[in-house]
Amino acid sequence: MTDREVRSQILTHAEMLTKDDVPDAGAWCFEIDSEPAYPALQFDEDNARVFPVVQDILDALPEHWSHLHLLYWFMQEHYDFDGPTADAFASDPEGVMATFKRNSVRPTHG
Repeated sequence: MTDREVRSQILTHAEMLTKDDVPDAGAWCFEIDSEPAYPALQFDEDNARVFPVVQDILDALPEHWSHLHLLYWFMQEHYDFDGPTADAFASDPEGVMATFKRNSVRPTHG
């Protein structure tokens, strides 16, 4: 698969919001067809904000992880949470951050 095809596959499965639907002006955003699109999974709907752990992870995002890679990681089933990582944003933000730190370290060999 090409990078473009991978991007398309991920974004096809991610629920995205438009700027008009976003409760937090500082939300994480992608550009799709020259328009801002916001991953819905980042929002704490009960409190009309971005989950704080999402912003903490974005602040700590290493260079070798793209935002698309991060979105994919949030969406995938993770053995630490018995479901997608994003499902644990509210119930286990410390666990999400610890798992991110463990998973985002560049592997070293030799």
